[in-house]
Amino acid sequence: MQSTESFTEGRETKKRHRQPCDGELMDQDATCRFFGNIHPATLWRGIKVGRYPKPVKIAPNTNRWIRSECAMALSAIIAQRDAGFGAHKVIIAEGTKRRHSEAT
Repeated sequence: MQSTESFTEGRETKKRHRQPCDGELMDQDATCRFFGNIHPATLWRGIKVGRYPKPVKIAPNTNRWIRSECAMALSAIIAQRDAGFGAHKVIIAEGTKRRHSEAT
């Protein structure tokens, strides 16, 4: 994601492209979008259990998340999925519970 800033130098208006840095801060809405458009309540529940990173308190009523920490959390979520340690789908068949991986 690349943002553009405009500034005036003499008579010319130049545009400079600002690349997001690793330490870029995101508000709650941007963080929810980063994790796939999740609901804010889902974000806070995930923070409580350690799935998502904790925010940085930059003012009394202002939280921000560090993009690089969110990227690491997302990488960990993907790694868990690829390793098969994610949430398992439970299949109820004939009164017994078994994991989806055991059913196939």
